[in-house]
Amino acid sequence: MRKRLLLDPGHGSIDVNGFYTSCPSPDKNDPSTWYKCCWNGSRWIYEGDWNYQITASLVELIDELGEFDVDITRYDHADNSLNERVEMERATRPDLFLSIHFNYFVNPDVKGIEVFAFDRAGKGSRRAAEITAKNLMLDINEEPLRTESTERLYKEANFKVLRETLGSAILVELGFFSNPDTQRMMKYKEYQDRLVMSLYKSIKQYFDELDQ
Repeated sequence: MRKRLLLDPGHGSIDVNGFYTSCPSPDKNDPSTWYKCCWNGSRWIYEGDWNYQITASLVELIDELGEFDVDITRYDHADNSLNERVEMERATRPDLFLSIHFNYFVNPDVKGIEVFAFDRAGKGSRRAAEITAKNLMLDINEEPLRTESTERLYKEANFKVLRETLGSAILVELGFFSNPDTQRMMKYKEYQDRLVMSLYKSIKQYFDELDQ
């Protein structure tokens, strides 16, 4: 049976005087106001834009290769609520729900990739998270951040989009947008393509296992 994927580009933007932003009132000198954005010394970086950029490229690749179907929870600057994202998953019942994010921390030196699953959601979520974390580690040459166990690459999280969705669901943090190295790498299409291809490979591997 043909598999279906639901991609969720995390966050989104709101219209502030004709300018779409996910960070409506930041202060360059006050990092506590940098919710979903950060100032890198010369410009603002918005997490929602990066999330959508990677998601759109992944959708394009999936459509080009045509091996499974894909839906998306938001387009362009839309900022759907967590409830709306969960409701869409429950309505479409995909074989996998994948939420795509970048992380932020006040210390710009912190970097790394994180993959999350809600363990009580079932073995499908755990397996998808395990596959994705391993592939990202190998393809991006960056060790995923791990705090709970040295024996597994993904982390458990009680996020709403993982806890209340009905099927297999994972959330990826593809790096810290507050980290200068990540900011530099994300300028290059080659690096973005590596992220996209690693995610695609992980999704396909998970779907292939479902058919076995």
